[in-house]
Amino acid sequence: MGKGKDKWPILLIRFAQALTVGLAYYFVVGIPGLPSSFVAIFVALLPFDLIVAMPSISFGLRHWRQFIRVLLPRITGTAFVLMMGLAFGLAFGLGVRLGFPAPIAGVLLVGLAYTFAIRVRGNISSYVAIVGGLTVFERLLANPLGSGSLFDQMAPVVLTIAVGTFAALLAGWVVGLAMGLITRSLLPRGYKTLRSFAYELPLEMQPFREVLKMETDLALAEVNVAQNCPLVDRTLRELRLRETYQTNVLAIHRSGRDIVVPGGEDVIKPGDMVLLLGPVGSIAQAANLLKGSAECG
Repeated sequence: MGKGKDKWPILLIRFAQALTVGLAYYFVVGIPGLPSSFVAIFVALLPFDLIVAMPSISFGLRHWRQFIRVLLPRITGTAFVLMMGLAFGLAFGLGVRLGFPAPIAGVLLVGLAYTFAIRVRGNISSYVAIVGGLTVFERLLANPLGSGSLFDQMAPVVLTIAVGTFAALLAGWVVGLAMGLITRSLLPRGYKTLRSFAYELPLEMQPFREVLKMETDLALAEVNVAQNCPLVDRTLRELRLRETYQTNVLAIHRSGRDIVVPGGEDVIKPGDMVLLLGPVGSIAQAANLLKGSAECG
């Protein structure tokens, strides 16, 4: 009986997710110039998942500020990627008009649009850049240039795509917000078990164990690095403590100063006091390496 009680919220979330995707598609499918309805679907899943994961429904200003802080970078990042894709499509389309081979231009357009899009922080779908760019590219090649200026001919096309995409972003946001509130009001508590692949939570909102990719039985160890150990004067990347022992260096204390959450380029020096975090079964091996007892006997 207990299993049935635990299962119904999951089934409700799955059904609500499917309904959210369907509604997002339904409301945007007729928007003129929209390159892909996936824009609305991805955006709808963002507020839906965030609201469903809330410990409790709250209309306090602090909670909504946090909600907008998570959501806004995704919307602005996607909008920037769209503009970038349109610019690529226009540039390569003009290149073909001037004699550049169309197949090569198409390949470069898709490759460059995707490569640049995946580097944009907050972007929820790199395909927005690809589809938007290809839409402009194909229309520019398909429509013969008239007597008017190129700007007069292409501006309506680019503007229609941009307006259609932004309208889809807004529609998806409204659908996800509404469905998230309805679904969360029916749940006894917040659920994070079914997260959309459309986004990744900010680092500060992710569970600690998921960030570190470690087991549940963790231990802390403070190690004084041996003066005569040959492992010193190497970077953390070279030591490969995380890959070999699933152990992370949380901090390095050196000559009165602390290096908190050091990066892979940071170097271990003789006499350093190193704070390690790792599984109980393997952290001792990592500590012995830094103490010198494993290789410096």
